Amino acid sequence: MTPRQSVFAAMCAGLGVALMAFALRHGQAAVSRTSLEHLGRRPAAPTAATVAMTPAPAWPTPAPALRLARHSSSAAPARPGPTRHPNPPPAAPDADLVPIRQVTFDGCCPGAWWAADSSALHFIDRPNGRLGVYGVPLRPPGSLPRMVDTALDLRDGGTRLVVHPAAEHSVVKDVESGLEWPLPTGGNPVRLAPDGTRAVWWEAPAGRAQVELLGKVYASGIDGAGAQAIGGLFDVDVVGFLADNVQVAVVGRPVRDDPAYILAALDTRTGALRELARGNWLSDVVLSRGRAWAAYVVSLDRRNPDANGVWVVPTDPSTGGPRKLDRFGGYRWRDDQRLVVVPMEPGSASHSIWQFDAAAGSTTRLVDPAAVPIRVANNDWSVSPDGHHLAFVAEDDRNIWVVELP
Repeated sequence: MTPRQSVFAAMCAGLGVALMAFALRHGQAAVSRTSLEHLGRRPAAPTAATVAMTPAPAWPTPAPALRLARHSSSAAPARPGPTRHPNPPPAAPDADLVPIRQVTFDGCCPGAWWAADSSALHFIDRPNGRLGVYGVPLRPPGSLPRMVDTALDLRDGGTRLVVHPAAEHSVVKDVESGLEWPLPTGGNPVRLAPDGTRAVWWEAPAGRAQVELLGKVYASGIDGAGAQAIGGLFDVDVVGFLADNVQVAVVGRPVRDDPAYILAALDTRTGALRELARGNWLSDVVLSRGRAWAAYVVSLDRRNPDANGVWVVPTDPSTGGPRKLDRFGGYRWRDDQRLVVVPMEPGSASHSIWQFDAAAGSTTRLVDPAAVPIRVANNDWSVSPDGHHLAFVAEDDRNIWVVELP
């Protein structure tokens, strides 16, 4: 772990929570969602479900969905976090109610991730010894988890192209046609353009070498043609392709012994580098759904403490410069403009949920802890691809709960 990674991990309890996938048919080990993004498995537009299901083993009987009044403190349970309600009141069609629902019931499972169409949550589990990827639908309420056919689940992640390391190469596979071909990546991490036209990879040595060495970035056509080095930075990381499918967002240090990192757009054809933002130990960059904005953290700036915090910046500099949020905590994009934030609130019994509109610069509270008292464990939460729900692991019972976002 590099210094900037370890610093921010301590500050934000593992910001950028790992969401895992597991390929049963090929015997692969579990990998994080970050790794899946490196493999080019990007969320796609909502489509009809294509995942095949098989009967699941026995699971605990789920509790009915709860609906808690947003502005009524009497709805809060006695202890922090949601609790199972033995006799919940009937759901009322009231626009001022925020529904909260428990979807797992046996302390399972951290690192859940959403189906591309937002209809279900997927997670790794081993009920009755059957290790695999399971999915639990949001509707109807009370649905039980079922094992997911992982061969089809690869398509459920978005693009039809996936990539995996193979010694000194990486192999790209078209999951619809079954065709495969190698990329000359040297076994380094890879990102694929969402439109399936280009590939980019970068040198990522382990340990201290990652911080101290100049890491080169390479690009080619999706078939590996025209592979070439297009630039480099110290401690370089490629965040992902921008909306034009040609430029990629990269993070790194221009100067070896300087803690100033830049977030920049790098042209994968010409190597032109366009700086978007700069800051001490700038890290944890997340692109918005349409890649029009990027969120990031600046930390440990002692000369200018006001620079420390969460920022957003447009990927098109003609629309403005960086903007700092008035709260610090975990963040996930809800869509191409709205950023959901769960602030760090030391001493608070429950977490609140806020929304920052990047374009307008406005902040709105989505969930009031006095009405819906939740406590997120280890920053383990995510927003559904359609932006309607937030799933989290509750600190008190380690189960997955889902809150509907207004």
